[in-house]
Amino acid sequence: MPPEPTHPRAAHFAPGTQPVLLVHGSHHKMGTVYIHTVLRELCQRHDLGLLNGSQADLDADVDVFFQNNSRIAVDSLPPFRGSHMVRDLRDVVISGYRYHQWTREEWASRPMSSPQVQRLGCEDVAGDQPSYKELLNRVDPERGIGIEIRRVGLGLAASLRRWDFTDERFLEIRFEDLMAAPADGFERILRWYGLTDEIVDSGREVAARRSLESINARPVEQRPPHARSGGSTGKWQELFTDEHKRELKELAGDLLIDLGYAEDDAW
Repeated sequence: MPPEPTHPRAAHFAPGTQPVLLVHGSHHKMGTVYIHTVLRELCQRHDLGLLNGSQADLDADVDVFFQNNSRIAVDSLPPFRGSHMVRDLRDVVISGYRYHQWTREEWASRPMSSPQVQRLGCEDVAGDQPSYKELLNRVDPERGIGIEIRRVGLGLAASLRRWDFTDERFLEIRFEDLMAAPADGFERILRWYGLTDEIVDSGREVAARRSLESINARPVEQRPPHARSGGSTGKWQELFTDEHKRELKELAGDLLIDLGYAEDDAW
């Protein structure tokens, strides 16, 4: 009887581990660029196929599926093992406000539609249909943070509420934990994926070298664009007004409590 064919992914997995598709679900301003950068370098180094895009483009050559908005129809995937990132929404607001003032992302440079302007409550400063980036640069920081709260509350918060945090196929990761200990955090992810010790060791090295701490040690002009505004963990405490807090609580509901970032709504 001929030997059973070896699974094409088997060499990447630790002995005794079933080869499967590896999936990472992220959200905007939740370590998306960092995690994709590390995974991309690992895939290039170890001859793994990486897809950063839509699930509709998955094929047999993809070993790692990265989805930057967590738009993943899990029931339509082949057997997989996944990871998913969350972050304090208050920090997401501050990080997003700073980033969207200069970003070159296409969506932020397109003229906004009237319904978009109305959803963000900024009709009084958007008469000539500016882009989102232009809008934030027209208003003062207090108003700009309020606009970003509405964008996060109406978009990202709704996406997080749809996510199934009980799905045991996904390892849930906190942005803050990964940023505090990048090498250890990536080792945890890669061991959860079931990858070989060689790939895990590579992951530790790449994660440390690509970390925000390492990048922030460079002169500002030598940092990649997404890292030039610096981190914002806890910065919301200095910049949020009472109105900002009220509006985010109204839009996000109990998400901060559910995600473990607040004990109650008295924050």
